[in-house]
Amino acid sequence: MVIYWSATGNTAKVAKSIIQTLAQKDINPVFKKIGEASNEELHNYDLVFMGTPSYQFLPPEPVQHFVKRKMKLHRERGDIKPVAPHIEGKNATIFCTYSSPHTGIREATPKDEYLGQFF
Repeated sequence: MVIYWSATGNTAKVAKSIIQTLAQKDINPVFKKIGEASNEELHNYDLVFMGTPSYQFLPPEPVQHFVKRKMKLHRERGDIKPVAPHIEGKNATIFCTYSSPHTGIREATPKDEYLGQFF
C-alpha cells in the first residue's frame, strides 16, 4: 500500500513514482491519499509506504490526526504490545518531501521517527 498526504503536489509525485516503480515489478499496490485511507486495515499489507512533507520537524496535522486515530483503534483492540515487537512479514517505509527551504536531512528525522513509532 502507498498512502500519502500532499499540499503542493511534491509528495504526490514521489508516491506516484513509487507506484510506477512497483508496477515495473508487476506489483500493483493500493494507492490512496491519507484522507481516503481511514478505513484501511494497514496490518493487511506486507509493505506500507507512507509519505508526507515535513512541517516544523513533524508531519502535517492531517497525518498526525490519521496516526492518532489508528493508534487509538489499535490500543482499543489490544494490538499494541509491550516493547513493540516486530510483526513478522510486515514492513513500512516512510518518505519525506520538502517544498520550501529547510534545515537539512535532520529536519525530517523527528517526523520520520514519530511516524516510525506508529509502524
